[in-house]
Amino acid sequence: MWTSINTLRGKSGFGWDDNLRMITCAKKVYEEEVVAHPKHEQFLNKKIEMYDEMAVVVGKDMATGSFSKSFADIDDSEHVDLDFDDALSKEKDVASSNSASAKRSHRKRSRADSEDTYSLIAEQLKDVALAVRSLNKGVDADYLYEEVMKVEGYDEFMLASAFDHLIGDENVARGFLAKNAKLKKFWLDNFFKNHGA
Repeated sequence: MWTSINTLRGKSGFGWDDNLRMITCAKKVYEEEVVAHPKHEQFLNKKIEMYDEMAVVVGKDMATGSFSKSFADIDDSEHVDLDFDDALSKEKDVASSNSASAKRSHRKRSRADSEDTYSLIAEQLKDVALAVRSLNKGVDADYLYEEVMKVEGYDEFMLASAFDHLIGDENVARGFLAKNAKLKKFWLDNFFKNHGA
């Protein structure tokens, strides 16, 4: 699809509406192209759905000739750095240097738009990662219950009251779970002594 879009954009008689993301052409040019290439009809005088997403995936500036590479051409010494914080700061530096330029060509404006898109995606991925990390911090009640009930020397009701206390305070519960068996028993001794059990 991307190749067809770029081919049409480069042909004589075709224009490009950057706001609508649409290849434009006159009726006669349209009819000639559809007769010669029926599959191209989907790209002519219609908004190209997912154009921005395709541009992000394949890149708006595709390399040609000796500069182009396929996946097979890339050796192990070349790698992609996925450090989003670093990439985000680089994108902001590039975007700010582009905005400082008073005269920008249409091509540079498009590149700045894609850089803004990359920055937005990086920020959103970072937010998702932080949200997932915070969800994983919760204490597993079943595991906590098993660990409390494993401690020997106390009756079931005493251990259940200690569990109820721990489940109400996740930080204390995490601390309890991190302790070895001897320290768990010591914690329970202090808990029962302080809570009159």
